[in-house]
Amino acid sequence: MLTIDELRAHKGTQLAELYLHGKLLYAAVTQKIAQRRFALVKRTLAQPRQLTDWRLWRSLAEELKAGIKAGFPAHDRFIADAIKSLRERPRQRQLQALPVAILALIQQSRKLEVSHV
Repeated sequence: MLTIDELRAHKGTQLAELYLHGKLLYAAVTQKIAQRRFALVKRTLAQPRQLTDWRLWRSLAEELKAGIKAGFPAHDRFIADAIKSLRERPRQRQLQALPVAILALIQQSRKLEVSHV
């Protein structure tokens, strides 16, 4: 859930350290919320499970993300940075696409109003 192994920074850099500390803080806050909210749920191996860990953590993670996003509303001055961070990274190989002949056929079908693909 934390995807610590997928940090978006080079190992040993300050950015990697910042990402790691951020993820650990996120885990600590999520754990604290879970302890407070679900303290009454008995979690022992001797009894049937009342809720699954995955559903619990997923629910809390979505709630926490929504709270974080609400605290940092979108501003026009950050749009360029947001688009840059969401863009595809440079690749060695080209992205897969339909062959030119197929694209031409689709275009022709649209013009003839035979297809809405």
